[in-house]
Amino acid sequence: MYKIIVFREKYGIIILNFKEFQVMLSIIINLGGIFMEENEVKNEQNESFVDQVKNVMEDVEDNSSSFGKDEAEKGKVMGILSYIGILSLIPFFAEKENKYVVYHAKQGVNLFIIQVIVGLVLGILGKLPLVGGIFGLISSIIGLLFLILSIIGIVNVCKGKAKELPLVGKIKIVK
Repeated sequence: MYKIIVFREKYGIIILNFKEFQVMLSIIINLGGIFMEENEVKNEQNESFVDQVKNVMEDVEDNSSSFGKDEAEKGKVMGILSYIGILSLIPFFAEKENKYVVYHAKQGVNLFIIQVIVGLVLGILGKLPLVGGIFGLISSIIGLLFLILSIIGIVNVCKGKAKELPLVGKIKIVK
């Protein structure tokens, strides 16, 4: 049975099996839907926020035309591996011929490095007295953001696209 580590709390790690994770995720999604229904009064603010998120998601460079479909098909597995944390180093060092994989591997390594740096900074700030809990919450939210960015990268690979990741795509630590 697969185990999923959800997040680290102050006193330990919560480990769920896949079914428990699905239930927890559906509860969060349903609560989000209820929250949105209750706040229809703030519809204008929600629309502006949604528009801002759409702008961030659409304001990414699409380099798909630089790669052939054959190259994208051959590199899907390694491309997917590029967005799974430290495993992004495997395609980064192993696959030098396929430019499509190299593109996604560089993005994955950049995402991983940014994730490590942000994690270290928030981890240190989380140890501060009085405000440590706030940084723990921020760390959880940012961790979720990195998970979403990884999923966006994997979806792009599966679709055969070579789009920059939103927010962090313009940051080129590894060129």
